[in-house]
Amino acid sequence: DKKITVKDMQLFCGIGKKKFYSLFIDAFGQTPQDYLRSRKMEKAYAGLVNTFKPVKLIARESGYKNTKSFLRAYKKHFGKTPGETRGNQWPE
Repeated sequence: DKKITVKDMQLFCGIGKKKFYSLFIDAFGQTPQDYLRSRKMEKAYAGLVNTFKPVKLIARESGYKNTKSFLRAYKKHFGKTPGETRGNQWPE
């Protein structure tokens, strides 16, 4: 999967940076960076509750190169760790 950046989105729209940010915030109620971060976290959450993949792999698949950065971002976003999200879902 290609990592989509804010610059990619802006260029796709063919408008200047300030106008893009303004329109994006009006449409989605958040900055493009916050939107992309939320999407990454949604993907990570789905990986945690729907699979038994290791957290390190879920972090990578969610766009994080560094697992420690992923763990911090996840805790900040959800208020709990990936392990707490997963809970007792481990196979017997």
